[in-house]
Amino acid sequence: MWRLGYLCAGVLFGLSSTILVDAQSAALKDTQFSGVLRLQWSDTQGRNSRDGFETRLARLIAVAPLDARTTGRIMVEFASGTTARSADLLDAFITWRADAQTTVYAGQMRLPLSYDIRAGIITLDVPERTLMVGAYFAGVRSQGVYAARLLDRNNTLELGVWNSLTINDPQANVRGGEGAYIGTFSWRYRQGGTQLALGGAVGRRPGFATRDSVGNPIVVADADRRAFYVEFEQRVSSAPLTLRAIYLAGRDRNPVGGLTAPQFTEASDYRDWVAYAIYNLTARHQLALRWEDFDPDTARPNDQRQALAIVYHYFPEENIRMSLSYERFLEQGASVDNDRIIAAVQYRF
Repeated sequence: MWRLGYLCAGVLFGLSSTILVDAQSAALKDTQFSGVLRLQWSDTQGRNSRDGFETRLARLIAVAPLDARTTGRIMVEFASGTTARSADLLDAFITWRADAQTTVYAGQMRLPLSYDIRAGIITLDVPERTLMVGAYFAGVRSQGVYAARLLDRNNTLELGVWNSLTINDPQANVRGGEGAYIGTFSWRYRQGGTQLALGGAVGRRPGFATRDSVGNPIVVADADRRAFYVEFEQRVSSAPLTLRAIYLAGRDRNPVGGLTAPQFTEASDYRDWVAYAIYNLTARHQLALRWEDFDPDTARPNDQRQALAIVYHYFPEENIRMSLSYERFLEQGASVDNDRIIAAVQYRF
């Protein structure tokens, strides 16, 4: 009798192994792989930054259908770290289509906020993100869940809950973000070449304890963390020209200095104006302009910063983008203005 039991168990194990292998093979067969490589040269005047040639992006993306309604996505950056030789997990989330109007996203992904946060750097109209994003939303990604509901053909509503800190925030160094959360919301309207969006994020930035350079204890309390934005975009097909304007106002504790040498211990109000103009000279040639006016503390004088970016893109092939960018940085109270030149070649596969 026991031999029959062993035989049945062996048959069942063999069948289950075969089914699992077939399922894994089918999933691997349906998985779509893509990626991007960007070689970049930069020259920054008057600012401490890495210059010269570097592999700016080396990303591998895998998207796999898990079932009829669910898709998984993973993206890894292989040119991370100070020497561009480390690997970092960027995207790791699933997409579930609940019904024809509702899609749910869960995992680590970009926050669905204003353009300079939600847009992938691969498709961003300029090579690098804005000053405001670098200060308060470094990495632009967090872990959470949000739902997008299509109200009608023109209107979409998005609601989500996330860990409070983005993945590259200087004060993010533990799993789970110490249990601090933010909620996000957005309403987006699209009709023809016109887009309008309103939204924001509301939550708390976690506090921490540290010591100053002489060993005295410093206790930094929790702080309000919120941001509200309005965004308008208009495509002028006859030009062909795209105009985009974004206003974002928020309150946060500036995380510069991280957990070991924090330069700010209290929250402050900040605001950011950004304007884009993207003109398609031909099908292969594009000119992009971006102006930013960023005030990291509206109650503090002489800390306002402006940045002008002028970018020329050339597309020799659909999946290749060659860019030449000039940026001018102006800072109130600074004796010397700064500029940066970037030349980059990006290949998507």
